[in-house]
Amino acid sequence: MRRRLFSALILGLLAVLLPTLSFAQWVTAKTDTLAGTAASERSTRFSVAVDATNRPHAIWSAGSSLVYARMDAGGWTLPIVLSQSDATYAGLAVVVVPGTTRPCVLYSRTPFGAPAGELLLAEWNGSSFDVRTLTADGVAKFGPAVAMDAGGAYHVVFVVQSAGEWRLRYLTNAAGVATDQLLAVGPLGAFGSGASPAIAVEPGGIAHVAYRGVSTAYRIHHAQNAAPGGATWSWEELISPNLEDTGSDVEIDALGNIYVAASGADCDVCTRRTHIFQRPPGSAWNAPTPVVHASGLTGPVLAVGPVGGAQVGGVQVGGVQVGGVQVALSEISGSLQTGRIFHAGSLTGWAPSLVVGNDHGTPSLAVDRFGTGHLVCTTGANTGARNVLYLRSAGAPSGVGEVTPPALTGWRASPNPFGEQTVLRRSDVVGTKADPGPAAPVLVVDLAGRVVRHLASTTASGGGIEYVWDGLGDNGREAPAGVYRIVVAGGGSGAATSARAMTVVKLR
Repeated sequence: MRRRLFSALILGLLAVLLPTLSFAQWVTAKTDTLAGTAASERSTRFSVAVDATNRPHAIWSAGSSLVYARMDAGGWTLPIVLSQSDATYAGLAVVVVPGTTRPCVLYSRTPFGAPAGELLLAEWNGSSFDVRTLTADGVAKFGPAVAMDAGGAYHVVFVVQSAGEWRLRYLTNAAGVATDQLLAVGPLGAFGSGASPAIAVEPGGIAHVAYRGVSTAYRIHHAQNAAPGGATWSWEELISPNLEDTGSDVEIDALGNIYVAASGADCDVCTRRTHIFQRPPGSAWNAPTPVVHASGLTGPVLAVGPVGGAQVGGVQVGGVQVGGVQVALSEISGSLQTGRIFHAGSLTGWAPSLVVGNDHGTPSLAVDRFGTGHLVCTTGANTGARNVLYLRSAGAPSGVGEVTPPALTGWRASPNPFGEQTVLRRSDVVGTKADPGPAAPVLVVDLAGRVVRHLASTTASGGGIEYVWDGLGDNGREAPAGVYRIVVAGGGSGAATSARAMTVVKLR
């Protein structure tokens, strides 16, 4: 009961705080040209990600080449040709190994004239990319997407045809061994090659997939597996006000909220509309919220804004003081792209604002831990100029800044680093009845600010109390290896009112 009350208090504080904040504006956005017309009319997708130092990484196709660039201290690097051959590239995606600056690029490479290609994953080694082939089976692959969990395991989903049916195929090494699955989820229908799956992963490795499936009409489906790398999946149909849906994306924020964007229309030449679904932790899906605009907005690309995982005693204990999710959309009038890109977010009530206009399209969006937006797109959707552009929103949202809680003094965690468990005890005195320990909840929080575990007190053998963390989360699953904070409200002697924390390292 106390844990539920405290969780409710956290959510209440966030509900009061978040509406007062606003996302950065794109009116005076910084714009760089990453490539000129060599970006090619065959370029249909671009991808951008930000690393642990908030620097963006971008990937795009240029004719028969796959090109990568990143922003360093001096600006964008010269484009690096990751792969070059007589081939086409599709489903380009760049992600960054969590907590690092190492990008990974997923791409599907099909030689000219070949019926099908191979799926490859390339990881930066400090000076170049190490490339590994995930599949080379001669099977046609459509719409590959990739995500990484907190342990650095990859999760890949794409569409194939098997025994005359369109199916989702899932590859991962989350369980320590590479697995390859055909998912038993909702049907993709006769036009399943356009299911366009998107994938997001919880820090512990649970994968969530959004894709276009069909029952009586084409709708966006959400599927998730029961365990990291597991073969048991559940799925559900998300019903938007559209007659049919055509595209989607999925993201998970640091509080565990799942967001799905669904775009569609009532007919081929009708106004396109995008709706946002949200599922809070342990709850059902909220009713879909429209991104309201006079013209149609479609092609949703979601990006998670930074989220402060909790506030204890009025002090932020992880992450930054802003939350929510953002989306980039292309404007559609009937079936024609008008060349304008818009941005909307949960903290601004999903009211869209113009990012850039005059013949732009295919946006990809990422958000760094200060809330700054990073967007890569193309020009020439209608004229064929095909420049590759990078835009950065002008400054971070108001009230944003990393917060490190004061040190938790007078206590120690032993062992630290730890493998099986660590125990929090007073280090300066022997526990007595006069030393009751923290008088407020004790939390384990990851570096993204997400509450992993609420710790319960036990009586120490010498008197007083102690707190034991066995490495599990509140969900009963093993937390991944990494750095965590043990956070106490009213820590130290028990008289302080602000949150205090110590760092512990989990080795496995």
